[in-house]
Amino acid sequence: MNRLFPTTLLALAWLATGGASPPNQEIDKGSFVVYSRGQVVGAESFSIEARGDSLNVSSRAYQTFRTDQGEESIDKRMVLLAHRSDFGLRMYQSNQRFRGEELVRGIVIGDTAFTIYREVNGAGEGDRRVLPPGRLFVLDAQLFSLFDLICLSLRERTFETWPISLVTLGERDSVLEATATHLGHETIRWSAKPVKARKLRISDGGTTFLVWADPAGRMLRLVHEPSELRVERDSQPVKRAPPRGAPESGSKPAG
Repeated sequence: MNRLFPTTLLALAWLATGGASPPNQEIDKGSFVVYSRGQVVGAESFSIEARGDSLNVSSRAYQTFRTDQGEESIDKRMVLLAHRSDFGLRMYQSNQRFRGEELVRGIVIGDTAFTIYREVNGAGEGDRRVLPPGRLFVLDAQLFSLFDLICLSLRERTFETWPISLVTLGERDSVLEATATHLGHETIRWSAKPVKARKLRISDGGTTFLVWADPAGRMLRLVHEPSELRVERDSQPVKRAPPRGAPESGSKPAG
């Protein structure tokens, strides 16, 4: 199959958003450090910027795995476009490199349907699906800024439970109905000081994540208890280049 959705299409879409409307505004920028069973296994650097009527999200992540061939790393980049006013998804693309192979995953939103596409080393396929009601969010492995985007979309909302439509990209792509549950506020230690954070549970009924967000809606921490996964926002400035071409991150976060 020919490339129906090449990377250049996404680049042109980004350029098209840079009109003379409201000035650019930085919504969030930083890095997350990823822990598995208490050990650092990866990091992600990201930026979320309001530009014109769009939100532009970009990210680069790496994660190290122990495999039967020894220690190996995944390097992943992502760009996402959403509506500035309501966080509604417009377009998404991630590029992953692992064992010399490039995997491209993407989503293009239409009026009543959306297309999920997959390319491996330039050859790929697309799958068209009916667009679910409400805003659509994406979950893609190693990219925790996607959870940050969900937190930011909920920052001015008061609720006990809130429905979230999710597209999860994996071996089998799925469209799921998840629920964000407000669990109150909890004081956690972050950046060497106590922070009163909003605690949320995000669950599709099978998989559950706990997240803590600061008063501005920025995600500070994410935990998946069954796998002992923990993600912490890095509070320190960048001091050194990360190994193996990984994204920049600072020193070990407080927490």
